[in-house]
Amino acid sequence: MKTRSLLVVPVLAAIHVAFAQGVVEDNRAWLNINGTGKISKDWSWYGEFQPRFRDNYSKLDQLTLRVAAIQRISPRLSVGYGYGRITNYRPAGDVHEDRLWQMVTYNPPALGPVNPQLRLRLEQRMVDSGSDTGWRVRLQARGTRPIEGTKWSVFVSNEYLYNLNSTDWGATRGFDQNRFSLGLGYQTSKQVRVEFGYLNQYSRGASADRSNHVIFFTTVFSF
Repeated sequence: MKTRSLLVVPVLAAIHVAFAQGVVEDNRAWLNINGTGKISKDWSWYGEFQPRFRDNYSKLDQLTLRVAAIQRISPRLSVGYGYGRITNYRPAGDVHEDRLWQMVTYNPPALGPVNPQLRLRLEQRMVDSGSDTGWRVRLQARGTRPIEGTKWSVFVSNEYLYNLNSTDWGATRGFDQNRFSLGLGYQTSKQVRVEFGYLNQYSRGASADRSNHVIFFTTVFSF
């Protein structure tokens, strides 16, 4: 039953894609540097720096900065409280977003060789081109399988994003986007892990939906 429930989100996303028309596609790249470290026994900090490139990797599309405090509730459950500053680079002028977010992460028992993870995030988005606050919920399901006898692992992930309200700066209530990714991870040392792979970002648009083919590379530092 648990395994079936994890398939609900990608199936819903696939249904939306199937009925979409006039999809615009682009090749993109996302680079990500993450850092995390202990504050106390049950608290840790998190930081993220992420530039994203569009138009066949030729132009800077977005720059994301995130910080958060993470509280460990149990060995399998944690909650997070964070802030993000997002700059979107547009021909008509840059658009800036301040984002507050709250997160719950749960690591269920292993499913055979696969380590699953569920993450629920609630965001409050404030964009300088409008006065409304946009509320968005994000649900991510991820499975990671270590490759026995190596420092490598393979993972697959799906994240569904849904707008809870419409705003004067362009958000529309309902489906916002879906992100499906698969890739490889490598533990270079106890403190450093890298991940890379492919991500499909399917997003709802005002005149046409978008399907972005993203190559991503992430480096995670643990202090």
